[in-house]
Amino acid sequence: LQFLTIHKSKGLEFDTVILPALNRRPRNPDNELVLWQEVLVNNQMRLVAAPMTMGRKDTKNSPTVYQFLKELEAERNTNEIVRLLYVAATRSERHLHLIATMQKTAKDELKPVAKSLLEMLWPAVEADFVQAATLDVSKYAMNLSVSSASFVPKLQRLPIELLRNSIAEFKPQNRLPSKTSAINQELENLADAVINIDLQRHSGILAHKYMELLATTDLKLWNEQRIEQCEQAMQTWLMQQGHSANEARQGGAQVLNALNATLNSKYGQWVLYQHTDAASEVSLFDANSDEVNNHIIDRTFIENGIRWIVDYKLTEPDGNANLAGVAELHRPQLERYAALFCGHGLPIKKAVFFLSLGELVELL
Repeated sequence: LQFLTIHKSKGLEFDTVILPALNRRPRNPDNELVLWQEVLVNNQMRLVAAPMTMGRKDTKNSPTVYQFLKELEAERNTNEIVRLLYVAATRSERHLHLIATMQKTAKDELKPVAKSLLEMLWPAVEADFVQAATLDVSKYAMNLSVSSASFVPKLQRLPIELLRNSIAEFKPQNRLPSKTSAINQELENLADAVINIDLQRHSGILAHKYMELLATTDLKLWNEQRIEQCEQAMQTWLMQQGHSANEARQGGAQVLNALNATLNSKYGQWVLYQHTDAASEVSLFDANSDEVNNHIIDRTFIENGIRWIVDYKLTEPDGNANLAGVAELHRPQLERYAALFCGHGLPIKKAVFFLSLGELVELL
């Protein structure tokens, strides 16, 4: 299931295409300060330009050049709407669903909203709307309420915590007991691994959000007490991502401890300091002949004429792990980030900051 704008769907094909809200009016274009267009004048193409006119408009007696060009622009917009409708309708291979609602006018007429996609389709669908308007709505609503009681949607979104319960109740039939036990154990291990990875990923996103907040505000305003006041908000956000209350408490505690470790660390204070050209969660695009890649840099700044690029890591390495070795694993990623600043003429240093330890490891 994909949700796409019409522009994004161009060139793609789907078994079924659903076009909702065809009755809505497109956003009216803004009035440009100046309009210009090539117009045929005395059998010659001339570039005509006109500034926006202010005050009362009298198009019947004295239309302005600006109004004339705006009407040409409106005609082009209408043609663009028709083109978009064609693009959307031709994306389907088997089924096309056109959805629109409308109400009768004060004169008890069915009339689509001007400039809407429904207006473009009206010659083809008017008969269907006229027929639908004659239905007994109250009777239809009653039948719908009765039938909806037994309606079961084909797709349902389940809370992630139900995964464990579903696996625990899963008992394959026609298998040997030993194999059944082994399969159940493998499924449980797989479910735990998936949930833990997802929780760790969301906790990392949450930690990055708070690090950005710390970097863009006065660090003197933040202490352990204020950080602890954010714990409930952290848990709420994690539950909104589909985690159970217990998992949200676990993830929130991890982020809370990491932020406290960062604030109590001299390296953390240094990374979050308002250096020259400091920025957090910087989004940069790298275009080459094949594709365009978006890079999100956790923290970058300039100190003593050196560009620093710092990558945050929430996961705490094992006790026996060498931090330099762990940081080295992220060198390819940091090298890509550094390449984006090569044209600035400054030396570049790269480092990994382990939030839970408050330790900064520079890649030499």
